[in-house]
Amino acid sequence: MTTQVEEETEEQERAVDRSRILSHIDMYNLSGEIEPVRWNIDNGELVIGFVSPDNTIIGNLQVDDFNVDEEIELGVMQTSRLQKLIKILNDQFDISFQYAGEQARVLVMEDGMKTVEFRLSDLSVIPETPSLKRVPDFQVEMDITEEFADDFRSAESALDSDEFAVRTTPQGVEVVVGYTADSRREHNNKVTLPVSVGEYESFSNGEITFKADTFAEILKANSDAESGTWSVSEEGLSQIQFENENWNVSYYFVSQQEV
Repeated sequence: MTTQVEEETEEQERAVDRSRILSHIDMYNLSGEIEPVRWNIDNGELVIGFVSPDNTIIGNLQVDDFNVDEEIELGVMQTSRLQKLIKILNDQFDISFQYAGEQARVLVMEDGMKTVEFRLSDLSVIPETPSLKRVPDFQVEMDITEEFADDFRSAESALDSDEFAVRTTPQGVEVVVGYTADSRREHNNKVTLPVSVGEYESFSNGEITFKADTFAEILKANSDAESGTWSVSEEGLSQIQFENENWNVSYYFVSQQEV
C-alpha cells in the first residue's frame, strides 16, 4: 500500500496543471487573435514568442516551471483548437510526444483516463516572431493596478469602442476609452480614467491611440499577475509587462494612428 501511494505522488509531481497551462495560452492567444506560435521547451522552461496578424502585437512569454523535462520546439498552428482539447482533460495530465525523424509531430496528453492527441505543424509554416529594429524612448511609464484594469475593461465593454487614447495634459496623464481621431470634431461617448504616474514627458501631439479590445484582452489574460507596468512612447509604441513568481510576459503594442 505504501508503494502505491509513493508512485501516485511521483506521478502527481510530473503532471501538468490544466488551469495553469490554459492561463499561459490565454496570455498570447488573446481570445483567438494570435493562433500560430512556436513553443520552445528547454528542460522545465517554456518560451513562446508571438505576433498578431496585423503586427500590432509582438510579445514573449516565459514560464520558468513548465514541468516537461525535454528540449524540444513545437509548431502550434491552431492554438484555439489546442485550448479546447486541453479543456477535455482532468485537472492534471502528462505530456509526451510522437516524432517523425527529429521533429515532434503529435502532442500527446493523458490524464489517467483520457488520451488526447494534438497534431503539431511543421516549424517551417509557423512565422517567426520579429524583433523590433529600435525601441524608442518612453515618455509615460505607469503601474497597471487591479482597479485600473477592472475600470478599463468595464469601460471598453460598456462603450464597445474600437479605440482608446493615452493623453498627456499639464495636470497629468489620462486614459480615454472611446477616444477616436474624430473626437476633436465630434462628441463621442467616452470614459476618462486617471492613472497614477511619477515624472512624465508630454507627448508632442497630445495623445496616442490604440485598439481598445486588444488592450482589454491583455488585461483580462493577465488578471492574476502580481505586478504590471505600462510604458508609452509618442512614436506610437507601448510596452506592457506582467510578472508572477514563475512567469513573465511582455507585449509591444503598436498604435494604429500616424504619428
